[in-house]
Amino acid sequence: MLKPVSKEVLMPAKKDKDINALEEEVLVIEARRRSQLLGKYCAVLAGKRGYKNLEREFVLYRYFAETYHWTPSQVRELTTDEIYALLPQG
Repeated sequence: MLKPVSKEVLMPAKKDKDINALEEEVLVIEARRRSQLLGKYCAVLAGKRGYKNLEREFVLYRYFAETYHWTPSQVRELTTDEIYALLPQG
């Protein structure tokens, strides 16, 4: 007598696709959250350094220009993790 086969056995590719989609969604959510935190950090940095009325990326450009003598194009090449590592902590 034949035993019934579960859907998981019949469609493993769909399950893998679902897992990959969930992993991608988590990565997108994490990236958004890190971006929001970076925006808040830039606002604090702007206040501490006296950068009035500058948008987030311009705060970063100015900070890295003053601190490391970098151009905006060099700053744009950095990843979020690299930016966090180079920003002052505390």
